[in-house]
Amino acid sequence: MAAGDLDRRLAVATCSHCGAIYDLASRADRAEPAPAPLRAPVALPPRFTLDRRADSLVVRWRWFTPIALFSLFFCIAWNGFLVGWYGLATQGDAPAVVNIVMLLFPLGHVAVGLGLSYWTLAHLFNHTVVAVQQDQLTVRHGPIPWLPQPTLATRDIEQLYCTRKVNHGKNGTSVRYALRAVTRDHSGLLLLSGLADLDQALWLEQEIEGLLDLRDRPVAGEFKGGEDRS
Repeated sequence: MAAGDLDRRLAVATCSHCGAIYDLASRADRAEPAPAPLRAPVALPPRFTLDRRADSLVVRWRWFTPIALFSLFFCIAWNGFLVGWYGLATQGDAPAVVNIVMLLFPLGHVAVGLGLSYWTLAHLFNHTVVAVQQDQLTVRHGPIPWLPQPTLATRDIEQLYCTRKVNHGKNGTSVRYALRAVTRDHSGLLLLSGLADLDQALWLEQEIEGLLDLRDRPVAGEFKGGEDRS
């Protein structure tokens, strides 16, 4: 076959001897892209308890870790100092201007103390429940209120995926994982955040997609764990 017999624009070739036309774009023996490798199954994380039925699953876990106890003692010391400070500011005989300065000066410390106390109470007492049925997925945290707490119709879920967030602070680096959903209108929705273990996020993705019969597909921005497992 001569070079002139090939029409690259139409992706066809014409035999100069018999006049036969070959459609190169639809050849059955053309190279096909290799399928994406399947991810190895993830085992049930140690802290999770699972209630699985034929058409539903409920996963529960507590937030408590020893860090919450350390944070509790820190909050007692921090807030105790602030109580003593304000006791001096309201009962002293100093001029009014000095008392006002003493009242206003530690407001930033008060905000830190309140935020850390809320975090500590949540990590002492909270648990998370992820419930998936054929028609609905819910995530709930309690008894201390915490966000997000989404409710999503399963028919609107197109794909689940995990992301990783790395925080660099003066006391070191912390890594947290999140579980997100891609909905049918191609928008993203945060389902869970603050997971300390990658296997927790990957296992939830794996089990929910399996129950809802969703084929795992790559999503832009997802974290599969290659860096953590190297």
